[in-house]
Amino acid sequence: MRIPQIRDYLVDLYIAESEIPDPRSAVMLLGPPGIGKTRATCEAAQILAKKLNRKFVEYDDFIAEDILQAPDQYFVYHSLPLVECEPTDLSGYPRLDKNGNARYFPFLWIEVMRKCPGVLMLDDFLDVQRPDLFSAAYKLTLERRAGFARLHDGVMIVAASNTPEHSSLSNAMPNPLANRFGIHPADAPTVDEWRNWMLATYGEKWDKTSYIFLKRFESEGVILKVPAEPETTQNFATHRSWTKMAVLSHRGVFEPEAYLGPEVGQKYRAFKAINVDIDEIIADPERWGKLDLDAKYMTCAMLSSWLDQQPKEKLPKSFPLVDAITAESREFFVLVCQCAKVSTLSRMFPLLSAHDKKYERLAKQTLKDRAKVLK
Repeated sequence: MRIPQIRDYLVDLYIAESEIPDPRSAVMLLGPPGIGKTRATCEAAQILAKKLNRKFVEYDDFIAEDILQAPDQYFVYHSLPLVECEPTDLSGYPRLDKNGNARYFPFLWIEVMRKCPGVLMLDDFLDVQRPDLFSAAYKLTLERRAGFARLHDGVMIVAASNTPEHSSLSNAMPNPLANRFGIHPADAPTVDEWRNWMLATYGEKWDKTSYIFLKRFESEGVILKVPAEPETTQNFATHRSWTKMAVLSHRGVFEPEAYLGPEVGQKYRAFKAINVDIDEIIADPERWGKLDLDAKYMTCAMLSSWLDQQPKEKLPKSFPLVDAITAESREFFVLVCQCAKVSTLSRMFPLLSAHDKKYERLAKQTLKDRAKVLK
């Protein structure tokens, strides 16, 4: 199951289990690092909060008291990396109460998840090195109890982890613990799914050249290059690091090797250095046919940027080049449209359709797809 599907699956599962008397299922997401397992879970929680007409909050000790004052108003998302925990963090500390009786005093997060619906995210689950912590996890996932405090019936437990081939810390689960989860392999999003997520999350505030590069070398899998060895001293390309790179590059910070590793980073740096004079190519569209493949992809990126900057009356100046691009491959035309702003496409497509009717169907489908992503 790929990441965009996981988000929707968690929403559907939560709603379905709200209508049956059995305790909620615990879900385990297993997959490579940096593909969006935690983010997809958080997004599912945001959607659920909206559906339940509750205020979405990410748990924070400093707002816990406010939540506890009005628990019927909130839907809480709490990410709890198990590698940072001790067993008492899941059960509470044993102390004497005012009557001299021993009891477990729960942490604030336990009190919140006891009184509020939400999603409890147990991150880095298989990186736990302590059997006693795994024992505490048994109780949390099966009995839905943190110590002797029962979680709210509306709390969904989601665990996520890298698999042993991707992390030297990851362990297999004991069979009884594994049997307490619905275990789902998490597959990485495609390049286009990543782009759709970037548009929905960051709008236009990211470097679209990263998407063009990823499409150019999509067959080489440069969006996810996890090292063969489970330990490293260098970074490597994942959806998470591409996101960071694209956002920083848009703001003028470009150090691809630091986020994508030396192999992919140097390749991306060389691609970004390709010198394309878009004004010259627009003035002489026959130049398009003489470009090598890398330069053609870069031209698509430059053309989309040029279109975004032009007033409506100047857009037709580029149409001979658009014709040349489309005549070679509609994939290139779609690539230009994928990187241009929606406002640009809305201004351009009526003119382009008047220029040649063949663009009418392409225009409708492209605008429909972009509206679906951004809604």
